[in-house]
Amino acid sequence: METSRAQGIGASVPAALQELFDRAVASGHGAHAIASVIEEIR
Repeated sequence: METSRAQGIGASVPAALQELFDRAVASGHGAHAIASVIEEIR
């Protein structure tokens, strides 16, 4: 996200994805495939 901001590119999408990934890890899905992020969306 910092790179996006430094280049003047919007960081809202990367920030939203990072939040989902962080929530998935906090829920114990850190070692699972990216599909586990769907559980956080639900």
